[in-house]
Amino acid sequence: MGKLTTQGMSRLTAAGTLPELDNAIEALSTLKAIHIIDYSGDEEGLKLGKTNPSSEGIGRNLNRYRSVISQINTNDVKVPLEAKPIRLKMAADLPSLVDEMLTSSDRIDAIEGEQGVIAEESAALEILKPLGIDLDLLSGYEGVTVFVGNVSSAPATKKAAGDGIAIIGGDKKKVAAVFCRNENASTVQSALDDADFSSVTVPAGEGGIGARLSNLAAQSKILSNEMDGLQSELDSWGDNNGASLQGGVELLERDMAIALGPVKVATSEHTFMLDGWVETSRSDEVKAALSGTCLYVETEAFKITPGGGGHGHHGPELEMPPIKFADRHTSKPMELITDLMGRPSYGKVDPTLFMFFTYPLFFGLMLGDMAYGFMTMGVGYALYRAKGHDETMLLAAKFLGYIGLATVFFGYLYGEFAG
Repeated sequence: MGKLTTQGMSRLTAAGTLPELDNAIEALSTLKAIHIIDYSGDEEGLKLGKTNPSSEGIGRNLNRYRSVISQINTNDVKVPLEAKPIRLKMAADLPSLVDEMLTSSDRIDAIEGEQGVIAEESAALEILKPLGIDLDLLSGYEGVTVFVGNVSSAPATKKAAGDGIAIIGGDKKKVAAVFCRNENASTVQSALDDADFSSVTVPAGEGGIGARLSNLAAQSKILSNEMDGLQSELDSWGDNNGASLQGGVELLERDMAIALGPVKVATSEHTFMLDGWVETSRSDEVKAALSGTCLYVETEAFKITPGGGGHGHHGPELEMPPIKFADRHTSKPMELITDLMGRPSYGKVDPTLFMFFTYPLFFGLMLGDMAYGFMTMGVGYALYRAKGHDETMLLAAKFLGYIGLATVFFGYLYGEFAG
């Protein structure tokens, strides 16, 4: 298959001894050339493989690293990082640095919780402050029931108190403390409900409410300063170690995929069988990579028979291979548009190459203004500077560059500039 169709695919079948399964998965992961078909578990005498015992430890570390990276501001890595230096740092001081940051992060969470409690208590105390009485006088009686809350009418509240005591404070939003004998509590409560009484929880404590509010404000200030210091440490840590942490997360994700790889493979007591798809152009490369870990490796090019299916690997229904674009360079950004509309069926014409000519031509003819073209190219360049390390964003930046260049060209022909 050529540039006008999708990549030709071959069915891969490989088998080997069970102890070599992890090595085979590792080799395939390094190549990034195979689409493994998950074993369905239907064959008698075969079962799904077991995850590598290291997966549990990898999962713990991955969760720890992700937890830290979610707490810090990391600058996007502009260039790909080499795996070896990251591995060395992961084996050296990175785990201890991560533990330190997790401790700081946990402390920040605890401070936020304490701040929430302080804010809640302060809000309640601000409501009670107009009463002008100490906190310990609002509760703790044996023969007396105390109702504390907001009311809409002072006269109605005093009437509801009956032979009890009603202390009312506040101007627009009134707050009341009603003291009554225990035996009259139900009657007073019913009367207060008729007076639009809304209960307020009285915080535990002693002394004046104003003094308590000042104390809480001081505590909140201390906690805020501590949290600012911890957040500053996190930001500084992110600047110094963020790239290594991002690289560590990517490596751990790769390690986890390898450790979980055996669950996709059919195994018996002593052997494994691997089934998947590879690019036909890389079949020899895959065979060579698996030759050291597999006793049997075979690839068969997929062919579509008119009126039938492919080769004999599929069942009653035709099992089609995954769709992969042909290798291309200049026209590769147009793959974004093809993906957006849907990739063509296997063996059908791939419109990507045609879009390389038609899309810039369409935008150039439609816009035809040099200013718009330069603006589009500027957006593409800004995207490249900000996210050019990401393959998808790089392709998007190039796509904007293409249509921007075409718009400038036709704008020049039309004699249009910000017209």
